[in-house]
Amino acid sequence: MRLPSGLTCIIILVIFVGGCSAQVDPTVDYLGQTPPANTPLRFAPDLVSTGHHEHSRIVFSPDGLELYWAVIPVDPDFQQGGSNPFLPNQQNIWFTRKSSEGWSKPRILPVTENSSASSPALDKDGKTLYFKTLDPQADPDQRPRPRILYAASKENDEWNNPLIVSDILPSEKGLVSSSFCFAENKNLYFDLGGPGETGAWQWRVYVSKFQNGHYDEPQLLPDRINDGQINWCPWIAPDESYLIWSSHREGEVGSGDLYVSFQQPDGSWTAPLNLGESINTPNQERFPSVSPDGHYLFFSRHADDETFSDIYWVNINTLTKLHPG
Repeated sequence: MRLPSGLTCIIILVIFVGGCSAQVDPTVDYLGQTPPANTPLRFAPDLVSTGHHEHSRIVFSPDGLELYWAVIPVDPDFQQGGSNPFLPNQQNIWFTRKSSEGWSKPRILPVTENSSASSPALDKDGKTLYFKTLDPQADPDQRPRPRILYAASKENDEWNNPLIVSDILPSEKGLVSSSFCFAENKNLYFDLGGPGETGAWQWRVYVSKFQNGHYDEPQLLPDRINDGQINWCPWIAPDESYLIWSSHREGEVGSGDLYVSFQQPDGSWTAPLNLGESINTPNQERFPSVSPDGHYLFFSRHADDETFSDIYWVNINTLTKLHPG
């Protein structure tokens, strides 16, 4: 049984989300899917949640009419005894866009050639798409494998002229970022992880504040955020009022739960609250995001065999019924 605080945080989350929702096009219908209630559902089966490994958060354009996410293909020989289920060198960013004719069929975003693309993120205006690729010059056996950050500009509904970006995410030897996102004021929240002294991976959440036209040195978020071995996949509310991330720590339901913490007027963060067993399971939950209209929480969840991952969504507003008061 989860602590009441894990349920109490839901109603607080609803208040905060409702207070920072974006202006979303009223025709948004989330790929025509039946909206979920208080039980998370796989999002868009066979369109977004497939038999492959969905490997990023769902990224929304500000108006909600475009969706981006990364997918690692599964080796077709895996079920016939293949030793490695994934084809990480073939990871790509997928997208779908709604027009007057409806949602387009999801397809690979053509932003790279002969290189894996991952970790999509949009700036606050939806005019710049950031993504990462594997460094083709690096040793393919190096762990973690170095990655290169790119930014593409949107012109006539197409992402053009991707350029290498070197002044946003820090480049730390032996560390890699798996997920990052921007607040409305351009502050950047991200994770950094790599093998620790024992060889086990460790991840921590950071923020780089955007001031005077550039990003300051990264700041490690407080210990209460970064407690435990793994804290990663942060999603920050546009107004920075709350942070949702995945964490392995004492008291978790499974092998990585979603937590929320609220930023106080003095800049401090409240004690993390587990989102509870209605969302967290014995399997891993990560890559959270909230839809621009503030109605839905999206996240990834590993399958029962803890091998592949699908995208789930849940209606935040209906979760208020879980509040014990």
